[in-house]
Amino acid sequence: MKGLECLADTFIDKNLDDNEIFLRIRNLHPCNDFSDSLDDMGICDTAFKHTQNLKTRLYSLFSQHYSTSDTKKTNFNMHNISSELALSVRSLQRKLREETGLSFTQHHLLFRLEKAEQLLLQGYSSTEIADILHFSSSAYFAYCFKKHYKMTPSQFKHGFFLDSQLNILDL
Repeated sequence: MKGLECLADTFIDKNLDDNEIFLRIRNLHPCNDFSDSLDDMGICDTAFKHTQNLKTRLYSLFSQHYSTSDTKKTNFNMHNISSELALSVRSLQRKLREETGLSFTQHHLLFRLEKAEQLLLQGYSSTEIADILHFSSSAYFAYCFKKHYKMTPSQFKHGFFLDSQLNILDL
């Protein structure tokens, strides 16, 4: 309330959704073509990029991390990721649960398993994939993979190539 006493135009609550924040800002702007003026200034892309799906933004950060050549030296943790997303750690945890029903750790594991699937199809071994994707061991990678896909990495690899050969024969 102190801000309003100091002649602030409005007070934006921390828990407002993105659309309501945009509408409040638009209504405060003196001209009717508010969104056009933001586009002209190049503000829409940067100021409102937080409206993009949180999971998409999170997976983009995961992808950037695992695409660097020296991922072991980069400091990759929930605190740094939340800072990149302009959220507190607790807000990131809460928003992920609200939007997807999964935790940060679960999303991180799912991303690594999806990446592992691609690497298996490119011919990498389980040991190489465990190292690339920072699993503690190849046995733990195989355990996680089997738990998620209901088959071992080698069964997945063999099954995929067998299916693709059968599809070629059907042509």
